[in-house]
Amino acid sequence: RYPDDFDGIIAGAPASDFMGITAAFSSITQKMYPDPKKIETPVLDTASRTVLAKAVMEKCDAIDGLKDGIMADPRMCTFDVKTIQC
Repeated sequence: RYPDDFDGIIAGAPASDFMGITAAFSSITQKMYPDPKKIETPVLDTASRTVLAKAVMEKCDAIDGLKDGIMADPRMCTFDVKTIQC
């Protein structure tokens, strides 16, 4: 409408895949709470999730060449949960 007011376009919508985001959320929720009658008890409690997160980060953080607490591409991580099995 006012082409002289702007000299560029910023475009982007990282959360535009609402169907995919909702499907992923539903899938994760179903796995964490498989019994709909017990939604207050997840499959993994907070302590277990913390142990798992630390083990995954220890194994996969430096894949991108920088150990900084961020995985650049989690798909590159080949973590095997059996490595922390008690």
